[in-house]
Amino acid sequence: MPEPTVPLTHYLPMLLNGIMLVAVAGLWFMWWLNAKRQRLVESMLADSARQLHEATLHLQQAMELINKSTDRAKPQQHKTTANHAQKAPAAQEETQIAQMLNMQGEGKPVEDISRRLGLPLNQVKLMLKLHANRAS
Repeated sequence: MPEPTVPLTHYLPMLLNGIMLVAVAGLWFMWWLNAKRQRLVESMLADSARQLHEATLHLQQAMELINKSTDRAKPQQHKTTANHAQKAPAAQEETQIAQMLNMQGEGKPVEDISRRLGLPLNQVKLMLKLHANRAS
């Protein structure tokens, strides 16, 4: 007597259940790996934050030491020479402006003025424009 054949549709639900079990197991495994990776990243971030805090403290201590040493190194005499030093650049600037205006009055190009005074071209142009606006 021939054996009865079982149609494939009979095994289809079992096959789908097996696929679902494998998919759920795969998703659970991926979730577990991701959780493990997240714990590792969080611990690395905590270590970095601690190291950054320590570095900040060291930097603050170094800045305090630098400020203390520079305060000790500044004698009172240095303060009076600083006032004279501030007046000197202003006088030098005035003579440079006077030289620029004289050269401009002689018809010298701005490039020549810049070259002779050893100043950047844009600085010479700006100073001449400012003086022209002030004179107007």
